[in-house]
Amino acid sequence: MNKKQLWDLIQGKQPELLAGKVYEDITKAALEELAKGAGIDISNKSDGIGTALDLIAAACEAYGIVSKYVVGSAVKDGVATIVTNGGKKVRFKAGDKVEALDQISVTGINPAAKRKPITGAAKK
Repeated sequence: MNKKQLWDLIQGKQPELLAGKVYEDITKAALEELAKGAGIDISNKSDGIGTALDLIAAACEAYGIVSKYVVGSAVKDGVATIVTNGGKKVRFKAGDKVEALDQISVTGINPAAKRKPITGAAKK
């Protein structure tokens, strides 16, 4: 966990610990001591960036989503949320068994063959 992540973690859990302190003036070691003294777990590996990206990749694979069709994604509390070009929003937790999405939900493009439009009288 880098210094910025530590600062944000402490700020989110117990902001009173950082009262009167300036981010630029405090060291990473001092932030670690503050967190340990307050009982904040700083060794949580599930919040790591690598883990979040792995969970999003696993969700895309499970739902059959190619990464170029992902509009947005996020991970919160161990659940990956993905929004596709087709407007479909899916949630995935590690180990879930899910069905693949249809092509329209993923790409937003209807794969059905285009039909000739029905027209009225010939235009002059």
